Amino acid sequence: TEAEVAELSEKLADGDFYKRDPDGFHAAAKALADAQARLERYEIRWLEIEEMKAAG
Repeated sequence: TEAEVAELSEKLADGDFYKRDPDGFHAAAKALADAQARLERYEIRWLEIEEMKAAG
């Protein structure tokens, strides 16, 4: 998922992407937001598991 976020971020950083493909740009922006939300959920869950392990 981190790789997906990086790939989509790089794609969206292309200044001509929107001009070339507005629909593709919007789809990539939504996919990026979804990937970032998934990554955040995974990180929160990982932290919860680490806290449970530390608590014994």
